[in-house]
Amino acid sequence: MIGRLLGRRYEILERVGGGGWAVVYRASDTYLGRPVAVKVLRAQYAADEEFVRRFRREAQAAASLSHPNVVGVYDVGEEGDTYYIVMEYVDGVTLRQRIEAEGPLPVGEAIRIAAQILDALEHAHTNNIVHRDIKPHNILVTRSGRVKVTDFGIARAATTATLTHTGSIVGSAHYFSPEQARGGFTGVKSDLYSVGVVLYEMLTGQVPFNGESPISVAIKHIQEQPLAPSQLNPSIPPELEAMILRAMEKEQARRYQSAREMLEELNRISKDRTEGPGEVPGPAETRPAPGTERPRNRGEDMSENEITRKVRRNGTPYPRRRSAWPWLLVLLALAVSLGYGGWSAWQWLNVPDVTVPDVTGKTQVDASETLLKQGLRPLVGTQVSSDKPSGVVLDQDPKANSLAKRGRDITLTVSTGPELTEIPSLKGKSLAEAQAALDAAGLRVGKTTDRNDPAPRGTVIDQIPGAGQPVLSQSYVDLVLSTGKTEVIMPALIRLPVEEAKAKLKDLGLTADVGDADDGRYPPGVVVDQNPEAGVHLAKGDKVKILVNRVQTFSRTILVSVPRWPQSVRITVVVNDRGVSRTVHDQMHMPGEIFPVTVTWTSEGASYQVLANGNPIAGDALH
Repeated sequence: MIGRLLGRRYEILERVGGGGWAVVYRASDTYLGRPVAVKVLRAQYAADEEFVRRFRREAQAAASLSHPNVVGVYDVGEEGDTYYIVMEYVDGVTLRQRIEAEGPLPVGEAIRIAAQILDALEHAHTNNIVHRDIKPHNILVTRSGRVKVTDFGIARAATTATLTHTGSIVGSAHYFSPEQARGGFTGVKSDLYSVGVVLYEMLTGQVPFNGESPISVAIKHIQEQPLAPSQLNPSIPPELEAMILRAMEKEQARRYQSAREMLEELNRISKDRTEGPGEVPGPAETRPAPGTERPRNRGEDMSENEITRKVRRNGTPYPRRRSAWPWLLVLLALAVSLGYGGWSAWQWLNVPDVTVPDVTGKTQVDASETLLKQGLRPLVGTQVSSDKPSGVVLDQDPKANSLAKRGRDITLTVSTGPELTEIPSLKGKSLAEAQAALDAAGLRVGKTTDRNDPAPRGTVIDQIPGAGQPVLSQSYVDLVLSTGKTEVIMPALIRLPVEEAKAKLKDLGLTADVGDADDGRYPPGVVVDQNPEAGVHLAKGDKVKILVNRVQTFSRTILVSVPRWPQSVRITVVVNDRGVSRTVHDQMHMPGEIFPVTVTWTSEGASYQVLANGNPIAGDALH
């Protein structure tokens, strides 16, 4: 590909990257003399007509976007089996590379990058384009710090084809929204969920969900709650953490409703961080706190002699008077302790009863708010799979409308969502083996259709949905079974010599069944009829009936005299029989030479003609 000129305009200079479905090259636009990036489809997708059609449509839609934070699409083209899009060349690194190099980004830098991503998404959503694959790999950061989002709209085409070709969700599973992981409808809020994941990774250095396979990660997006990012990075402000978790809500209705709304919230958080509460007072002078100054004792200003203790006349000092204050303080503390203990015991014994509200069917967040308003404490006990969405309360203890002491724990049983199972790979199995594999996975056989294929008859050659996809238990899987044959198209054989017709059928894997016919319209030895007719779809190994003309043949030898010309002469003898001209002799001869030629014919009215260098010199009817 290096050095190739695509579309007579874009000269490929070097490879700069690649993903699961395309390879990216740096190129030069020879018309405008500017650098561009050319994304070329990989061969397996270029061969998929459906993918190419979707790819071209989505790329053309993305080309309508014009925004400083969106990588511009300049051109979409094809050359032979090569399909490509021409984009703005961005001199920088991907956000993925930056996170790997620097680890968690500073809070202010993460906010700045996320704000530019949301600004780009707001522009795209306004133009009815949903990205569907927001991830650090698709976010470029220039040397000046500007953010550029690429691959707008292409994910709509890429996702289906990637699943078809690989049977797994490759690369993007860590950033998928729950509805994408389920294969459901994706829209504006799916992009916002992915932005929340990207912001989580920028601030913590890791994705919220990880696993051994893309499918296991996708299931975690559907069923599990992310670890609070502040537990990984305590410097994350609470309001920013709340924003990330709201963007990553399982239910779309609980997320931000638009990129504009999320961007405004992010700007407010950024503004609050930069403005702060005002000047911080300097360190206080070292002095006693107000009200704690010790009263100066009498004699504190006296001289040393003046403060010498008074002594009796006999020279012995008077004993010191003991202060009563320590005893009074002890008694006061004891009284306070006894009083507080009694008050606490009274409060404990006289906790008011409240009616436990019914929170079943509510989301965990709504249920917690309802219980807290009643003075009760929500406590998640067990989490079980059910047909209810993830996070919905299935049961509670104590039950609704019962009485409980204020402050009591209410144990909640929360749904983790419908139980999902991975579809096993069924290709190459017999129908019975596929049935057993689906039964073991808790799935069912759906529709079965046949397709011509060289695999043994009854072998599974395709399945819908594909292997590895997470689906609900007891879902149906459609199977495509092989007929054991490869499809070919019947060629046109009439008027062909029988040996040529038989060779053509053999090349297609068909068998010739030859019969005789007596048809005066055709010369002998040619096919006059065939069954099936031309254009019919057959399977390799099928038998084709052909009829060959076997009418009576007459023959005669004629003498040909070569003209006495100065040089050798090409002599051609042509027989005209039943409206068909047939050459029976075509060779070079010496001037004056006389030689015999045997001709055959099948009908009255046949004739022959002798040509010298293409000019008629003799001819007659054949009797």
